[in-house]
Amino acid sequence: MRGAQELTQKWREVRELVPKRDAILQAEMVRQQNNERLREQFAAKANSVGQWLEARIDQVASLGLQKGTLEDHIKLLHSLEDEVAGYRPNLDELEKYNQEVQEALVFDNPHTPYTMEVSCLD
Repeated sequence: MRGAQELTQKWREVRELVPKRDAILQAEMVRQQNNERLREQFAAKANSVGQWLEARIDQVASLGLQKGTLEDHIKLLHSLEDEVAGYRPNLDELEKYNQEVQEALVFDNPHTPYTMEVSCLD
């Protein structure tokens, strides 16, 4: 009779643990879905901002190779400065997405080659 009681007790324990395990698995699935959403949001913005930044960096880098006066180069740099200032909302949005990704402890993103530098000295 003792074996039947032990079996009944174990069965009761399993029936209590299964819903708990299901809840844990469900919570993890929701967390992973949220992480993927964060990855995709960051990647969409990072891919466009990254290309835009690379084009501006190329412009600055090629300045030294271009013909023209120093004044012409300074005008171009001021023009780029204004362009970057106008683009600032996109950079701020990307930073917001990056902050959310960091807070979620997401360390990989297969959707983009871009990352943002993180300063620990803030």
